[in-house]
Amino acid sequence: LLALAISVYVDGVGYTVLHLVAIAGVGAYVFAVLTRYAVPAPLAGVAGAAAAGVAGLLSAELIRWLRDDGLTLATFGLGVAAFELFRYLKITEGARIPSLLGGDSVAANAGTAILVLVTALMIIGAWRQSVAGAVAVALRLDESGAISIGAPIQSHQRLAGGLAGTVAGVAGVVLASSTHFIEPR
Repeated sequence: LLALAISVYVDGVGYTVLHLVAIAGVGAYVFAVLTRYAVPAPLAGVAGAAAAGVAGLLSAELIRWLRDDGLTLATFGLGVAAFELFRYLKITEGARIPSLLGGDSVAANAGTAILVLVTALMIIGAWRQSVAGAVAVALRLDESGAISIGAPIQSHQRLAGGLAGTVAGVAGVVLASSTHFIEPR
């Protein structure tokens, strides 16, 4: 799932980003906190993915002016900052996190992961076949050319950030629900 999230940036707009593990942490922590307060796990999972999507969108907004090494370093900085924030806040305090779709068996966890992965693959596949996905690929091929014809680059950067963030958030939710534990490392 994290590789799929990264591919949205790399295959789409052509950017190498290093902050998506931190975005996965946002999804995992939102899931963990909400389930701690008796929110049903599937609803908490959706909320975690949505929160990560918003974090991905905000990150895309922060980095949209950067390119090449500056972009990579800035996204690394975002990841380190999130790690330090998670470490400092001690959000879950060792609470046991429930399974996403119930059941603690290896088969249940594997089934959940496979279901989520297939769904994410279908969503990313649909995006890549869409007009937005085609424009994102065109941006990767020649960003200056895309700017010259008036392509809405910022919109596609935001779309890539939100989509990648959501998929990374789902990865964090699946990790937290299958291991029943989350901490910064």
